[in-house]
Amino acid sequence: MTHHRVIDFFAGILRFFRRGWKTPAGHARRRWANFDKVIAVTGSAGKSCTTRLIGHCLRTQARANVAFGANVFSAIVSGLATSPVNAKFWVQEVSGQSAADLRQSADFLRHNVAVITRIEFDHISVHKDLDTTAKSKGQLVEALDEDGLMVLNADDARVLAMRDLSKARVVTFGRSEAADIHVVDYTDGLPARLAITVTDGDQIATIQTRYAGSRWIPNYLAAVACGTALGIPLHQCAMALNGTGAELFKDSIHEWNEITFMLDTYKSPNWTIPTSLEIVAEANFQRKIMIFGTISDYLGSAGKKYIKAARQALEVADLVLFYGANSAHVRKLVPAFEGRLRTFETYDEVHRYLRQTLGAGDFVYAKASGADHLERILFSAQFARICIRDRCGRKKACAVCRHLPASRRPLAGRIYRSAIRQS
Repeated sequence: MTHHRVIDFFAGILRFFRRGWKTPAGHARRRWANFDKVIAVTGSAGKSCTTRLIGHCLRTQARANVAFGANVFSAIVSGLATSPVNAKFWVQEVSGQSAADLRQSADFLRHNVAVITRIEFDHISVHKDLDTTAKSKGQLVEALDEDGLMVLNADDARVLAMRDLSKARVVTFGRSEAADIHVVDYTDGLPARLAITVTDGDQIATIQTRYAGSRWIPNYLAAVACGTALGIPLHQCAMALNGTGAELFKDSIHEWNEITFMLDTYKSPNWTIPTSLEIVAEANFQRKIMIFGTISDYLGSAGKKYIKAARQALEVADLVLFYGANSAHVRKLVPAFEGRLRTFETYDEVHRYLRQTLGAGDFVYAKASGADHLERILFSAQFARICIRDRCGRKKACAVCRHLPASRRPLAGRIYRSAIRQS
């Protein structure tokens, strides 16, 4: 018994030094930290990307602490503990999954700029409807003082209505010409990348991105709107955003042996399927393949959602595959689309099929939730033997998981690091 108590004691000390110290240190840091601007970014979608892009703009002026990904209250506090001590700007992604958590985050941040991307169905299981979602995220605007700034999406009525929640200054962005920062024109369509021409009403600038898909336009507009509202010239924001691209598994693009992969496998809310189909429809390749895993964040029948996705995908892709337990929903459609629609219950089946099927000139778009680990399709094209586990429960990327054979890890790591550098 004594032996186990000694082990528990030292294990507790180790846990404290690894992470326990960050919470009190984060609170202490916030008490004495003096940032010129604290920018809080929230919304149902595009928070991480928008946070990162705003950071690119602000770093042209001074050092900035840009924090995204870890966006709940506890992670925000501990993240501040290890942030740069001489940063003049702090750009923080804030989760909207819980109204109480967001309120805690707002109290801790004491932000003077709030950026709201859009209100969609990503957190529908928590908030039940879009109005409740908007009310939760609007707390960031309510927390602003009169001398603060709100940056709102003019194309989203629920977001634009938040202008009434505070007396702070309002700057809007969107496709509408009524927005302060809006689109003049854009070009898109893989293998080319998205280029956006924006204006503030006086000047015009073009941003060449590494993204594909016009659905990323609002993120760039939000970044430009925030940057220009804080005094950065439009052309300088555009230069800072040139060449920026996707985070890993959020529409990240990978090219290997004349095959182009687009991995939308971090999460897969149902409402994003139409814009995913647009990306595939506008792509110009010899053959277009769509692979679906788990679709999330919807109300109503799962079967109807999967069947609708299958029918729509068959209109824009040459070959459509469904992986996982939910593939059973579309199995009855297979005979009607012989050779163009296939379903697989296990990843072993997917892996074997891709090994036989993929060839030069193919474009493969994978849309799935993170639990599916469909990022593996990139390695299926390279290696005969990879991890074929279904629902492993791990959150880490396959490239750094011990279940990827050791002989494959160096090359897999290079593939992933290359994608990160390009972002």
